[in-house]
Amino acid sequence: MDVLVGTYEEFVLGLKLQKQDEKYKLSQTFSDHGQCGSVRCIAVSGKFVACGSSDETIKVYDLQKRIDFGNLIKHNGTVTCVDGFKSENLLSGSEDGTICIWRTRGWECDRTLVNAHKGGVTSLSIHPSGKLALSVGKDKSLRTWNLIKARTAYVKNLHAVGDLVRWSDEGTRYLVVIDSTLTVYSTESADVVYVVKTKGRIHSAVFVQEDILAIGSESPNVELHNLRTGSLLVSFEAHEKRVKALAYAAAEGETFLCTASSDGFVKVWKLQAEHLSEKPGMVCQYNIGCRVTCMAIWKGSSKPSVEEDKKKIDIEEEKEENEEFEEEEGNKFEQEEIIIAPPKRKLKEEDVRQGKRLKKKKKVGDWTILQEESKMKEPKKKKVK
Repeated sequence: MDVLVGTYEEFVLGLKLQKQDEKYKLSQTFSDHGQCGSVRCIAVSGKFVACGSSDETIKVYDLQKRIDFGNLIKHNGTVTCVDGFKSENLLSGSEDGTICIWRTRGWECDRTLVNAHKGGVTSLSIHPSGKLALSVGKDKSLRTWNLIKARTAYVKNLHAVGDLVRWSDEGTRYLVVIDSTLTVYSTESADVVYVVKTKGRIHSAVFVQEDILAIGSESPNVELHNLRTGSLLVSFEAHEKRVKALAYAAAEGETFLCTASSDGFVKVWKLQAEHLSEKPGMVCQYNIGCRVTCMAIWKGSSKPSVEEDKKKIDIEEEKEENEEFEEEEGNKFEQEEIIIAPPKRKLKEEDVRQGKRLKKKKKVGDWTILQEESKMKEPKKKKVK
């Protein structure tokens, strides 16, 4: 499991969680200063991690090969939010008010949703099915997007600017954060399920389970809430300063909650499903020495074998060959249609009057084409003595 962190100091860092002698340890695997502005958002899509920055670009890294894959340039403002769907697509939102739908194969921008939010997009999230997405912006609206048709499916007006929106893992619920208030909605009925108000601004919130919610705010404490009972399970001090980012993942049969703060520390906490009302135990921590802005987790840290790479290459080559064969066959079919197109033509009385007669019958495919030639011949030229 790799913990990926973006910072105000324009760095992106990778930390690997490893277990040694029944103890967990975070060790730095890479760091890169590849952007000219602070890293505002980070998301994982398959083997790639995408980092949005205030320099209006999205930096993409290949985590399996540990290389810089390049920059995505499409927005005309700070990239405020990114979210990935499996290894297929990536969504990005910007202060220019647009949302871009990227295809990870080739990293092409399939669609650009212009004027998605007037004034800018603040947050977005893709449904686990990949067919829907939610977004909030400075126009005080919550929009539901149909990603198949690339258009708005539903618009809900909010009383203030939304700061954060997130789906649950199963997609049955979603949360919307406005300043210090977090509201959880039911996807099926759109009814309010739970409301939380904190003393300070909420910076991050994640669904640890479908009914368990973790919240980080201006306070150094992290809160765990039970949506089913509508109560606070536990509030524990995670850092000395505000909790800037939260992320969770299940690895090696354990559930971990990662927290990051403006004090530069990244900490990993072990959650036990039977004892969520108790303070979780910290398994390890790492001081990156920078101010954290965002965080994500990549579960697939193992590199593919050479045989798997060959299989993938063979499959891609077969697909390309099939596509080329289909295109060639389609072109042949179109050419045959063009050649065969003329229908039969019978000799008319007008043609007989004009001195036309049939020359030959020519078969082209299943059609019989009548060719004509004029019966009239040009007069012979007189010889000059």
